[in-house]
Amino acid sequence: MASSDSNTNNSSNCNSLEANEHLRKAYLMREVADTDGALAQLDRAQAGDNADGEASLVLLAVKAAKAVSQGDNEALRLAVDALDQRSREIKAKASIPTMLVFRAMCELGRARLVAGDIELAGQAFRIALGLAQDEYGKNSLEMIYPSLCLAIYHASQGSNLLALALARDAVNQLRERAKQVNDPSLLLAGLIVINNCSFKERRFQQALAAADELLDLGAKHSLSLAVCERLQEAAVVKMMSLAQLDRLQEAKDQGEILVEAMETQGKYSHRLLEPLCQLATVYERIGSRDKASRCLDQALVVVSHIVEETPFATSSGSAEAGTASTDKAASMPFKEYQVLNRLSETYFLQGKFVDALKLYPSSMRARYTTYVASSTNIIDMLSKHLADFTEEHQRKQKS
Repeated sequence: MASSDSNTNNSSNCNSLEANEHLRKAYLMREVADTDGALAQLDRAQAGDNADGEASLVLLAVKAAKAVSQGDNEALRLAVDALDQRSREIKAKASIPTMLVFRAMCELGRARLVAGDIELAGQAFRIALGLAQDEYGKNSLEMIYPSLCLAIYHASQGSNLLALALARDAVNQLRERAKQVNDPSLLLAGLIVINNCSFKERRFQQALAAADELLDLGAKHSLSLAVCERLQEAAVVKMMSLAQLDRLQEAKDQGEILVEAMETQGKYSHRLLEPLCQLATVYERIGSRDKASRCLDQALVVVSHIVEETPFATSSGSAEAGTASTDKAASMPFKEYQVLNRLSETYFLQGKFVDALKLYPSSMRARYTTYVASSTNIIDMLSKHLADFTEEHQRKQKS
């Protein structure tokens, strides 16, 4: 009988360890925007013995992010509502705020953030951070995740210096408590904020250091550069930072490694647009105009594929569908115009005058489309404000 109990306990421990490992991988994949990989790992974690309930919270937050990327408003609403309900239940059961309470509040905040509920997201993060500080102190472990979430929030709103301060404090805490905190995704999240915000504030050396550490951390935990969007962004920032620091040969090498890795997922993936254009800039600066024109040619095909898949006429969906995807689609005519102009200039500098001249009609068409896109956005915005005003006026008359 004792042997049977021992075997049961060993099996339970193995299941628990396996579930925790899946959860650790899911957290990492979530931070680098690999939602499909994160969802697969979270499903496995929930199938194991994950008694603390974190997997179910993160699963819902990742489902919300996935729904936004797919423009699925119904799935987004269900995920946010479920997280809201779970957060209330967890807070109601806890006599004092615990790690799980803070996790629930922060996951709800992150889901609201991707859904476009900016004010509610910021409120959730601030409340979680305030509760953690009041209950456990400003140097406590409980402060780390709410601080990182608030940093992500401020970065999304363009408050780069505030985001940097919060992220650096959290990362320093993680380094000091390395033996107590076994969650590399927290360090990953902090480095992503530092990398992006440092570059935007033209702190290129700091951005480069964060990018190096980020990419090393990704490699250490077997995160694929080919599919992890945040790692790709870090690699682009590294290339651009090196170029800004006049380390052009290193920038070229970094760009070529990134493009080669990303092309394994398709030579004309929409994610290749920025790396190709930045690599073309580096090639131009070192005098490799043939290579620059090849990059721009490929980038132009990427633009045409994006426009073909998401025509501008159908891209002005509601804000609920996710502003990021809408903005990306709406900016494609201008992207096309930029790439065409750069490619034409590169051909001209190479002495390929006929090729440069051939691009002129396309460039004018793209420029015209850009103006139409801008005008359509203005008209849509005015129409929405007019409808809101009319509705409010009618409501007042009835009351």
